[in-house]
Amino acid sequence: MGHMVVKRLESLDALGRVAPAWDDLWRRSEITLPTARAELLTLWCECFAAERPFTALVVEHDGQWVGALPLVERSAFGCKLGGLPTNAWSPAGDLLLDPQSDVETVCELLWKAAGQCGWRLLWFDALLGGASRWQAFLLAGRRLGRAVAARERFAIDLVQIERGWSEYLANRSANHRRQLRKASARAEQSGPTRLVRFDNLSPQHVAPILRECFEIEAGGWKGRAQGDVFRTPGVWEFYLSQSRQLAAWGQLSLTLLEHGGRPIAFEYGWVAKGVYSSLKVGYDETFRRFSPGQMLRYHLFEQFHAESQIEWVDFLGPATRATSSWATHQYSVNRIVASNRGILGRSFVRAYGQAGTLVRRVRRGANDSSGHRPPRLGQAPGCPPCSQPLPAGTWG
Repeated sequence: MGHMVVKRLESLDALGRVAPAWDDLWRRSEITLPTARAELLTLWCECFAAERPFTALVVEHDGQWVGALPLVERSAFGCKLGGLPTNAWSPAGDLLLDPQSDVETVCELLWKAAGQCGWRLLWFDALLGGASRWQAFLLAGRRLGRAVAARERFAIDLVQIERGWSEYLANRSANHRRQLRKASARAEQSGPTRLVRFDNLSPQHVAPILRECFEIEAGGWKGRAQGDVFRTPGVWEFYLSQSRQLAAWGQLSLTLLEHGGRPIAFEYGWVAKGVYSSLKVGYDETFRRFSPGQMLRYHLFEQFHAESQIEWVDFLGPATRATSSWATHQYSVNRIVASNRGILGRSFVRAYGQAGTLVRRVRRGANDSSGHRPPRLGQAPGCPPCSQPLPAGTWG
């Protein structure tokens, strides 16, 4: 069976020295986001958590990495917590597991190593509760006597690129198809419209295209609210560095919709393991009557169906009417709070879980959720669904 050992990487420099091994495990894992690779994980930490201690727990089996969990320290409720390096600007670190390994043992070793890091709680704000890796990890925590509370935060829409374009479009709602036809007709009367994709940019050619994309965003409501990329210190530099690294790997996808030779909508996405992930989309509000964001996706998804290289589209953010009109599936994003050590940690988790149960009961009584929703997929895109989604509430 071989021997497993646990290692702790206690700095970003240490992570950088083992980046090839980290990325090799990423390739073998079920994770489809390239932002979980070592270079982009380091970039995120340097930009958004430079003053917070970083620790990565690694399990090695006979010289090969089979599990890794990156964590950054935060303070809340009067104690220190360990959490994943991720935020609303960009996902980053995630649990890496080799599905061919002894996953149960790997997860138990990660839990035991986390218990030695001095944190009372593990707090994960955006965790794919239905993903098999997290199911295995949380079940291992339960076996070790950890208390775990799960709350569903929101759902994310997915598009499965499976059948032909005509069949896929025919399965969209009649109202959605009608709105697309009207918007297309209005655009054609005003001038030519075309989709321009930049999927093979070299790193040195990224900056002008990326700036053109984010200038569209800055000209809209985010710019008026001073929440766009350019007005938030350090964020433009972060995205530029992220994009250049993704371009070097061949995993960057920038898309513009042009009307009359002028860009009126953009999408900033990534491609890895057959999944197209859409992080940002925006449009020029001057052309709102053309529904430019929806028209961009119409042409982009048509091309995905024709090329047969993309298997899933992951919208990454909370489901909205704009994404659900395209969706074929959904998956859940949960907040997970787990006791890492001590009676106080277990007590806090149980209280947190009980409060969440009460809130859900009140919401169910006040709202009738009988509207149409895409079917749930209890797994991350690109991977077979697991048997059961993570239950809400407290267990363990």
